[in-house]
Amino acid sequence: MLLKTLRRYIRCSRGKHVKKMKYDKLNANPGVVLREEFDDWAVLFDPDTSESFAVDPVGVFIWKKLDGHHTLEDIMIDLRQTFKQVPEDAREHCMEFLEDLIKRGFAGPEFMKVWSSE
Repeated sequence: MLLKTLRRYIRCSRGKHVKKMKYDKLNANPGVVLREEFDDWAVLFDPDTSESFAVDPVGVFIWKKLDGHHTLEDIMIDLRQTFKQVPEDAREHCMEFLEDLIKRGFAGPEFMKVWSSE
């Protein structure tokens, strides 16, 4: 259902009439491992499926916000405050990244954070 909402939002945002849609707060799949490298890039790895892919520093930043408390709007505000020269279409790129994570089973509203951040 969330994937359909994301697709509908992307379609609407490209048209003349942009609908304001609620974006559910996502959680990172607690089974997925984030391995940060020395150059600020990282690898996301799912040991259950053996799937992995490289993530750039912005993707790492977004991944760390998938705690069930941050909305897309929260992430975009933090992104613009943290990084310089954020492009106008950053929101669309962020949504594409989140959609990719959801398709891979790396994130979704159904995952609950099972570790403490303290």
